[in-house]
Order: sequence, then structure tokens, then C-alpha cells
Amino acid sequence: MKQRQCLRSALRSALARAEELHLASVALRALATGTFGYAKADGCRVIAEEVRAHLQAPGRSLALVLLVAVDGETTSHLWVAARSLW
Repeated sequence: MKQRQCLRSALRSALARAEELHLASVALRALATGTFGYAKADGCRVIAEEVRAHLQAPGRSLALVLLVAVDGETTSHLWVAARSLW
């Protein structure tokens, strides 16, 4: 549970910084997806949830968030997580 909260916090911080810089788009690496024993599927789900929540918030400058995966398995998990939310 603590890993999930740390991941959420890191994502929120990165997205908030992008907003501070008035960016229209940003690329984020899929953090904590398999690192330190954290389940890839759960990490990808958290990433998708946070990005979705941010993009749906009013008054944001970000219009596009590109999620970057370093392997095929992570790509698949991100795809499934994103499709389940949108």
C-alpha cells in the first residue's frame, strides 16, 4: 500500500510540475512497474488512474501525456489499464 501511495505522489508531483511550466504535453516513464517487487499490473493501473484524473481536471494546460514503457510486458499492462478507464 505504501508503494502505491509513493507512486501516486510521484506522478502527481510530475504532473503538477508540468502544469507549473505551462506544458501542453509531457512524456512520463512508467515508474515502479516491476521495481522492488511492485506488481507491474498494479503500477500501470495507478499510473493510468492518476493521468486520467489529471487530464479531466479543469484548468489544466496539459492536453497530452505520453506513457513510456521500457518493455513489452509493461506496454501491455499500460494498454489494458488505460483501456479499462477510457
